[in-house]
Amino acid sequence: MRLIPVLLFFIASMDANAQKTIPCSCKGFIDTTYKGSLLLKDAPKGKVIQSIPYLHKKGDYLLFDITQTADSFFFIKMKYTVSGIAYQGWIKKGKYLATYLKKDSTSLPLFYEASYTAKVKNKVPGKGVNYFEIFNCTQNWLYIRELKKNSKLQGWIHSQTQCPVPTASCR
Repeated sequence: MRLIPVLLFFIASMDANAQKTIPCSCKGFIDTTYKGSLLLKDAPKGKVIQSIPYLHKKGDYLLFDITQTADSFFFIKMKYTVSGIAYQGWIKKGKYLATYLKKDSTSLPLFYEASYTAKVKNKVPGKGVNYFEIFNCTQNWLYIRELKKNSKLQGWIHSQTQCPVPTASCR
């Protein structure tokens, strides 16, 4: 009978905002066409700690590193390339979190799972510029979706295949 009060106390003392976080090591940039505020939180679904109005100034790109993911949030460390102003916190996943892919003469595979041994879901043609939303992240793998209307290009890529800056020569 003593077990029931102990269990009730344990459940009541748990933090409702606690979520399992997954480590991640990926990069990206804030879409240069995005206009609005970027809200950084102290925890997934936590309190807003910074509201960053984002108005892209030519050449001063906002680049970020994703270090963790939890539910619909990423923990990011971001910095403007010219002014050097830096921020960090949890940000809601969205189309403004973007990346390009490195381009070569061959097509790049998008996988069903975060593994080179997984089945190939799609292939990104080697020619053309493909702009992707970073939808999810685990370890060194990103789940990406092409931002073109009606595109079905989506799947997992290794972070070594991404081009995480909007003006890089890796495209």
